[in-house]
Amino acid sequence: MFYDSEAFAQPLILHDRFRRLAQADDPKARFSFIECLGNIKNVNGHPKQLTSADPDFIDYYGRPWAQVWEKAFENGWDKPPEGDIPQDVLDALK
Repeated sequence: MFYDSEAFAQPLILHDRFRRLAQADDPKARFSFIECLGNIKNVNGHPKQLTSADPDFIDYYGRPWAQVWEKAFENGWDKPPEGDIPQDVLDALK
């Protein structure tokens, strides 16, 4: 129940209904596991938010495996210009 005398004329009550679609041991059930990813590191007993400039920073959403590959194996390589992909390669991706 929420009550804010300035925002509401009366208490706001929300009712949620849940339906069980599958038991925990159902092999056909699809349970989503969501992990909270962050770049917070313990520094002298205090949490510190890492930035991209920090060497321990992990870019979870920017294809970190590609960044490591480029850094370790493609150092000094010349990349092709953007938009210079052969049409047959683009057709194969459809």
